Amino acid sequence: DADGSGSCWLTDNVAGNSDVDGGSTTLRTPIVAGVDENTRVSYSRWFHTVAGGNPGQDYFVVEASFDGGQTWQQVEEVGPGNADCGGGWHQVTVQASDLDGFVPTDVFQLQFTARDDDPGSEVEAAVDAIVIDRVSCSGLIEDLDGDGTVGFGDLVLLLSSFGPCDSCPADFNGNGAVDFEDLVRLLSAWSA
Repeated sequence: DADGSGSCWLTDNVAGNSDVDGGSTTLRTPIVAGVDENTRVSYSRWFHTVAGGNPGQDYFVVEASFDGGQTWQQVEEVGPGNADCGGGWHQVTVQASDLDGFVPTDVFQLQFTARDDDPGSEVEAAVDAIVIDRVSCSGLIEDLDGDGTVGFGDLVLLLSSFGPCDSCPADFNGNGAVDFEDLVRLLSAWSA
């Protein structure tokens, strides 16, 4: 397993040839609520298809759904010509908002599919350490320059946006303008 927990999902766990043959197998996560632009998706995957009658010609596909599994958008495809086809754990981390079809949702799912097309080859796959979490710098929304502290650079950015400004990062209260309330909030969060 990738994370040291002693378990993972895999195509089979017996000695000998226990791979996917003549078709596909799919693992789906349960539905996850609260997925938004701050959501990070990570997982570890293992894929081996470099043996058998048609080595290196099969696929492992990871997909995401923002509508409870009605439609699927590709996250990644590991297949012919990809160095990751030879086995070994590979960790993948993506922002949900970077995926095709992203919309904030309460019905997010991932699915992992290992496929053995004709002519067949040995296809073995595993998935582990699936984490869907929110990454947020709550308390640091005032860190406009992204340096990890609220300071002079942030004040300069706020003042340069002062006045009417739809969707400005410095409009902390969301009223369509960078104003005195936003300035007070920034100064209140000033780092010592």
